[in-house]
Amino acid sequence: MNLNNETIRNRLKYLLARITSIPTPTGEEYRILPFLMHFFEERRYCYQLQTVTRGKQWNMIVSSKNSAVDTAILAHTDTVKAIPPLALYKLQEIGNRWYGRGVIDVKGQIAALLCAIEIFEQEAGYYPDITIFFVCDEEEEGKGSELIPLDNVEGVIVLEPTGLKPMIGYSGDIEYRLYIKLNGGHGSVHHNPDYINMLNKLREELAGINSNLDLKLLAIRAGDMNLYAHPSYVEALVDIKLEPGIKITQVKEQLETMFKKYNMSWKYIEGSEGYVLEESDEWVKRMCRLLTNGKKSCAVYQAWTDAVNIIKRGKKAIVYGAGNISLAHSPFENVEPTELIELTKSLFNLLKTLNQH
Repeated sequence: MNLNNETIRNRLKYLLARITSIPTPTGEEYRILPFLMHFFEERRYCYQLQTVTRGKQWNMIVSSKNSAVDTAILAHTDTVKAIPPLALYKLQEIGNRWYGRGVIDVKGQIAALLCAIEIFEQEAGYYPDITIFFVCDEEEEGKGSELIPLDNVEGVIVLEPTGLKPMIGYSGDIEYRLYIKLNGGHGSVHHNPDYINMLNKLREELAGINSNLDLKLLAIRAGDMNLYAHPSYVEALVDIKLEPGIKITQVKEQLETMFKKYNMSWKYIEGSEGYVLEESDEWVKRMCRLLTNGKKSCAVYQAWTDAVNIIKRGKKAIVYGAGNISLAHSPFENVEPTELIELTKSLFNLLKTLNQH
């Protein structure tokens, strides 16, 4: 295989079809391990399985026998559940786009990484010196990346859909469950307060207090489909995006004062503070240059990834990969093959440079 686009496309499609066909919702990541173990055994890499949840979840840590690289690559092995019509455990090509659960989050990234390793071997005549972390549980609690051994690396490239733009920061977020009691009443007339207007006003008022507080409604339970009435009780799951530098303790106080003003009860679920790596850092500059060939600037990512756990553990992390994050978790998850081809070439260049010792 070489860097010919058509050759790479065909190999990517084969690998992605294989990987996509393996159902790996969180808790069932083990299903993909035999495929990955076979791939790396054939190439005489060392690997170990690290127990995360006994008898259920494992990380897979791949390395060369004498790995000397200062940069590891990470990809999570779980996906959210399949959703019809197109986010299925089956790769489909429609209008020059590839559809299927995980094609961007993140099995497409894994296919590009495996393809880049194959190209390296054919170009160089040997397999690259690498450290790869395949971690479990990213889509739920992120337990996998809390345990991987990071002592011998300076930083980690975390594969996620970023539109091929290196992300050197994370915005941070905080999640609440809200409980709203209402008067309810017959469905033929308007009743105040209206929970939809209430949530909209809450969102607007939060933005007025602090423009960096962006409330998103993730889920809602309200009313009875068999009863012609306004709901008397509403439960909502909301996520508030933060900006790097905003402290969760400070935001919690603001938010809970606001919830109280609207007569809401609440339950704090979880939160993560944002971060931004220094663009002047030598490792950051080197990675961004390698991944984009100097063409694209860095940015701050909006979604939580395993990079947050890596940063908390005192290491550096850049999030990078193909695809549009807005399509992840959706019933229409898809990616353009050309973007995965470009990702494969970027990862090949990264491997080539890391192996110049």
